[in-house]
Amino acid sequence: MRKYAAMIVAFMLLSIYMSNASMGVDVEIREPENNTVFYTRNVTIAGVAHACCHDTLEKFTWRWEWENGSYAETIDLNGVTTYEFSINITLHYGWNKIDVTVKAYSGGTGSDSITIYYYGPIANAHGPYKGKEGEEIQFHGSAYGGTKPYTYEWHFGDGDVAIEQNPKHVYEKAGLYEVKLVVIDGLGYEDINYTYAVISDGVPPHVTIQKPYRGIYIFNIKVLPSFVNVVIGRITIEANAYDNESGIKSVAFYVDNQPLCNDSSMPYECSYRGIGMHEIEVKAYDYSLNVATAKTKIIAI
Repeated sequence: MRKYAAMIVAFMLLSIYMSNASMGVDVEIREPENNTVFYTRNVTIAGVAHACCHDTLEKFTWRWEWENGSYAETIDLNGVTTYEFSINITLHYGWNKIDVTVKAYSGGTGSDSITIYYYGPIANAHGPYKGKEGEEIQFHGSAYGGTKPYTYEWHFGDGDVAIEQNPKHVYEKAGLYEVKLVVIDGLGYEDINYTYAVISDGVPPHVTIQKPYRGIYIFNIKVLPSFVNVVIGRITIEANAYDNESGIKSVAFYVDNQPLCNDSSMPYECSYRGIGMHEIEVKAYDYSLNVATAKTKIIAI
């Protein structure tokens, strides 16, 4: 009888141990405190997760929700017993809820959540903007939240700065410029918003179709000259494109106004096979967003 009693006790102790081994995960968001109100947008969510009772951690998931959207991310923890997390976010206006859930290999989970608030200013540089070198461009800034009045400070990416809400600016050289708008509210809190300005040189690139060109082609090989392009079998369309100002960004190939393929490095080419009469069009784009076009017709057999 004592033998059976000892077996029952041992079984109960084992059950308790196994139950404890999968009790779950301790998760704590330590910073910031729940219901904290912020007036600066960049915040770090910091905390720790710890596996209970000889267990190890498998996955870490955090979810961020705000009034008009959400974001979630999951990472593998690879069997650690303790995980200290640090999440950098830029708060949206109003409430921001952060949920953290950690799963252990035993199947147990732990979670914690906070809701924090942002009531500082929100800057909007609108954009992107585009224009030509030497041409005046109108910029538009706006803001909400925080405490009025607002101060607007534009950084145009070429070294010039303007202190007004809707300035005009002239870029002397073509290129892609990062534009920064800093808005400071009446209490001194600020927000930064970025956009960009694409300034073209006004000079389009050069593009020509090298193949097919005035010939009869059999399986991609030119066998005879011809005033009409005749293509038998598959052919590789080849284009030559260059731009002495900003350089070639990409070359796009079309057949009968339908996109065929895109190439961003030399040699610019695209494979095609069809039947009947078709128009081939090649468009070359430079980094100033100028475009040049070349066309040819083929009879495909």
